[in-house]
Amino acid sequence: WYLDSGRLTSEDVTPDLLDAAVRRTIAAATKALELRLGLRSPSATANPACRWCRLRDTCDTGLAWEVEVTDR
Repeated sequence: WYLDSGRLTSEDVTPDLLDAAVRRTIAAATKALELRLGLRSPSATANPACRWCRLRDTCDTGLAWEVEVTDR
């Protein structure tokens, strides 16, 4: 359901879709565990949600991304 457009969009569930979901889940769980164990350092990844982030004015990664998107 997309609130902005007010419409429902369904997606066919296929084995490939499920495989991709499992891969993303495993990757996210692995990253979370590595962060918890200190095997990985946290990092910022800019994306459209940066526009609403409370750290927007002080985050170099988000600010750079916003300038890049605006300049397109």
